[in-house]
Amino acid sequence: DYAGGGAVHALSGVAALMAAVALGPRLGRFDESGKPVEIAPCNVGMMALGVFVLWFGFIPFNAGSGLSVTGAMAGQTTRIAAITTLGGCSGGITALLLGMAVDKHASIEYAMNGILAGMVSVCSCCAVVSVWHVFFIISPLGTLSFFGLNALELKFKIDDPWA
Repeated sequence: DYAGGGAVHALSGVAALMAAVALGPRLGRFDESGKPVEIAPCNVGMMALGVFVLWFGFIPFNAGSGLSVTGAMAGQTTRIAAITTLGGCSGGITALLLGMAVDKHASIEYAMNGILAGMVSVCSCCAVVSVWHVFFIISPLGTLSFFGLNALELKFKIDDPWA
C-alpha cells in the first residue's frame, strides 16, 4: 500500500458515505415516486477548479512519497508522477465515454468524477504498476464509479452532489 493510499481512501470513502446517509438527500432531489430529479450544478467552473487542485496535489504527494524509498524503487519519482497523471486521465476519459453512451451527451461532471476515481484508484499502486497497466486498472474503476453513483441514488436514495 504505497503511501497509505488504500487505508486513507477507504476510511474517507466510508466516512463520506455515512455523512451522505446521515444528511439525507438535497431538497427536491427525488420526486414523490422516489425517482431522481436532475438538479443543475451550481458552479461547474469551481467544481473543475477543485478537481484540478486535487489532481495537482496528488502528483507531488505520490511522487514525493517515493523520495524516501531506497533500493529498487529509488529514483522512480518521474515515473510515479506520470502514472499518477495517467490515472486521472484514464478515469476521466472512461467516465466521460460511459456518460456519453448512457445519457447520449457529454457531461463534464462525469469526467470530473472519473478523474477523481482514477486518482484515488492509482494512488496506492502507482509505485508498482507500469504505464500500460494503468489503463487496465483504472478504467474498470472509473466504470464502477459511474455505475456505482447511479446505483446509490436509485436503490438507496443516497444523494451524491457530484452525480
